[in-house]
Amino acid sequence: MQKNIGNKTAPVRLRFRPVRWQRDLTAMMYIERAGFARPWDREKFLLFSLRADVQAVIAELDGVVVGYILCELYDDRVHVAHVAVHPAHQSQGIGSALIQSTCDSSVGRPVTLNARVSNMRARELYEHLGFTLVQFKPAHYDDGEAAVVMRYAPWQPRLISDLSAPLGTNSLLPSAVLTS
Repeated sequence: MQKNIGNKTAPVRLRFRPVRWQRDLTAMMYIERAGFARPWDREKFLLFSLRADVQAVIAELDGVVVGYILCELYDDRVHVAHVAVHPAHQSQGIGSALIQSTCDSSVGRPVTLNARVSNMRARELYEHLGFTLVQFKPAHYDDGEAAVVMRYAPWQPRLISDLSAPLGTNSLLPSAVLTS
């Protein structure tokens, strides 16, 4: 990534680090409200922060918090509970890099996540990163919308699901290459 400063071009530096809850919560809430019609509230973030079985990572772009990923760690898998990138910084590879970093550090465990059925943009991103559809959850969200559960398993061929076909119909997708 490059950033123009006057007539000069400077490299943009993307850095991941653990969430520091007291320091980062305000920025995370700002991103949450800017990016979601039904944002997590402060209490949900605080309850998540108190759990011992979680990992929370911040994405900083030139020192500014622009995204985060919150994961639940289980013996048999890593579950992405929540991921967000500020709308002004979307489509720059930051969300992909957060998810890919989680997959790369999952120590051979599969990575799962839920996506709203209506969120085609997110689902297409996850499919591009090698996630496959594994389950349909009717009325999963508070507003009654269904979810799809998607899984990345590093030892399996990367598949893409076509939800216009019956559930379980897949076609091969070549391995995704992440460029940021």
